Parts: sequence; structure tokens; C-alpha cells
Amino acid sequence: MVKAAPKILKVLARMISLEEMREIARRYKNPLGVVLGSHSALDAMAGLRNFGIQGLIYTTKGRAQIYLREPRVGVPDEEIEDLAYTVKRDLAVSTDIKDLARRRSQWKEATLILDRYDEILKPENLDVLMEMEGIQIPNRAFSVYVGGLGATRIEKEFHLPILGSRNLLKIEDREVVERNYYWYLEQAGIPHPKEFRYEVTEDGIKFSKPVEQPLVLKVPHAARRLERGFIFAANSQSLEEKVKAELAAGSIIPEDLKEGRAEEYIPGVTANFNFFYSPLYAEEDWGEVEKFIPRWKLANEFLSIDERRETTHDGI
Repeated sequence: MVKAAPKILKVLARMISLEEMREIARRYKNPLGVVLGSHSALDAMAGLRNFGIQGLIYTTKGRAQIYLREPRVGVPDEEIEDLAYTVKRDLAVSTDIKDLARRRSQWKEATLILDRYDEILKPENLDVLMEMEGIQIPNRAFSVYVGGLGATRIEKEFHLPILGSRNLLKIEDREVVERNYYWYLEQAGIPHPKEFRYEVTEDGIKFSKPVEQPLVLKVPHAARRLERGFIFAANSQSLEEKVKAELAAGSIIPEDLKEGRAEEYIPGVTANFNFFYSPLYAEEDWGEVEKFIPRWKLANEFLSIDERRETTHDGI
């Protein structure tokens, strides 16, 4: 247990540094994997179970059923014959993080149910997570629902060690971060769809020069503010007309067009490949294969494939 946690939290009122978090993590004896219940949470919890590490998912009442119905219980190499018994033995569920802390020796996986994801930022919650030696395993939902715009709240308020880079979580906020993922792609020499600039007018957008190729406009959705909408068009004139119609229908907010991005439409496969780099696997001996492939590449696990419609004809 990290008894000095509350004192540490009082000191960290500025931007949280890597070395401060490493200092905290070095004192951990029995770390707890912490995951926001969304996206790859089940994958992360399965990985924690496979290494015999306790895991805690925090989620909301509306989404809790997903994780309560698909618990990653058991111990490494255990053959589960009676799932109900194993769930009863290993899983703890509560709306009170202090309750889970008191009973930590009695569970292998825990689900903390909150009213909102960002409630995890409350000092009383972070204090307990620190005392339980928590390490956040981030996903995109963590960046959005907890971090806010530019992941600022994670950088300044989330006083808990994070697996991976805290400062890279913001690069998907394309409109507010200068060094976003497009910048990293360009620095690495990786091609990406060409952008076409436009001006925002009273009733839509206007391109300075005609673009005679298929385009897609990516712009924040009027209702689902944390998501983007996609408008496909055969050329720039068609896109201008469609944007005007979407504005009239209320599907787009005029101010959001300033943050939109029009780019060339590139038909492609509908697969998005998900990988996870495991520092634990990177510490293991892989044998003769390491003569040909570096260990860090071997530890980059292929987890799953999901569908991305916005890059293909399926999205039209």
C-alpha cells in the first residue's frame, strides 16, 4: 500500500510529469490495473487476468451490464467448469470505491459503477486508487470522457500512473492540438489522405479552387458532440451543396465547420487492426526468433479487428 498517496496528490497541482509518476510506480508492490469501461476494456482485463494481476473497471450505470455479463474472472491457466461459482468467487461490484478497497483481498476483478466517467477524477477516488497501487490502462474513451478537450484534465488532474504516454493521449484531438496524429504521420513519412482547405461562409463552405475528385468532410456531429459526422461527395461543388443542406437540417453547427477537415476520399478495406504493446511480454525470453525480430516487436500483440466505414463505399 502507498501510504503517502494523499500527500503526493497535494503537491501535484501543475502538469503531471513522467518522473513523478515513475517515482510513485516504483514503490508499488501489488499493482492494480485500472480500465475505463469502453472500447478495449475487456481485452485489457483479460490480459491482466492472464498475468495474475488484479483489475478494476470503472464504468457508468448504463454500460455496466456489458462488463458484468462478460467478466474476465479466473486465474492464469485455470479451466473454468462452473462460471457462476467463479464469478461469485472472483468478482466484486460496488458504487463505492472505498468498499472495493476494504475488500481487495477477496476479489480478483472489480467493477466500480459511477454516474459519470469523469467522477473518477474526484480526489477521494484518486486517493483510494493510489492507495490500491492503481495503474491506468488508457483507451480512447479515457482520453475523451475523462480527459476532456486536448486530454487536459488527464495531464493536470489525473494523479495516477498511466501505462504508456500521458502526453500522447491528446493527439487525436485534431482541431485543438498542433502536433496531432497527422503531424506524427508526416514526421514518420507515412502517407495519409490529402487535405483540401475551404472557407466558411454564411450558409456553408466554399473551396478556393474546384476539386474534381471524391471528397469526404469530417466535422463534429451536432447532437453527439464527442463524435464526428462524415459527408461524402463526388467533388467540391457537390460537397458545398451537401453542407448547405446539412446546415439547414440542423445536422451540423456552423461554428463546427471551422474545425472540419475536407480530404480526398480513398476507397479501402473495412478493417481496422488493433494492437497492444505489452511491456510484460517484452521482458520475457522469446528464444531463437529474437535473432530475426526485436523483442519489442514480438511483444506488440495483435488483439482484434473492427470495422471502419468512413474510408470505404460502405460509409456512403
